[in-house]
Amino acid sequence: MKAVVANLDTKHAYTKAKQNITSKSASFNTKADRKQAKAELKKATASFKAIKKADGVNATKGFVRNQLVVLLFALFFGALGIHRFYLGKIGSGIVFFVLAVTSFLIVPGIALLIWLLIDIIRIIIGRLKPKGADYETTF
Repeated sequence: MKAVVANLDTKHAYTKAKQNITSKSASFNTKADRKQAKAELKKATASFKAIKKADGVNATKGFVRNQLVVLLFALFFGALGIHRFYLGKIGSGIVFFVLAVTSFLIVPGIALLIWLLIDIIRIIIGRLKPKGADYETTF
């Protein structure tokens, strides 16, 4: 219960500090007042991000991802680009899907297989990461 109250207090402090700094009606008498408000916002932002990360959520880009899940998606549903969608790479996921649909033309199928093999290798060695984030757990 204490953790929930701390979460709410931190979120409230973050919201209040952000409103203070961005409010057009806020008037700062001195540069020191403005500097103090910015410091409060920075502290509240750091606390807010720490809480989000502890909750299993990346504060800037959404949910954190698991490397093993990405590898399994690539192995079992790789031709459809599911692993790319899971990583937040929507554009390349759509290209994967289009290549899968047109793979009856042979050349797109070969390109798809080569790209999929490269993706699987990059996932295993940890070079293919979620968009704007990192893996929560790796192997």
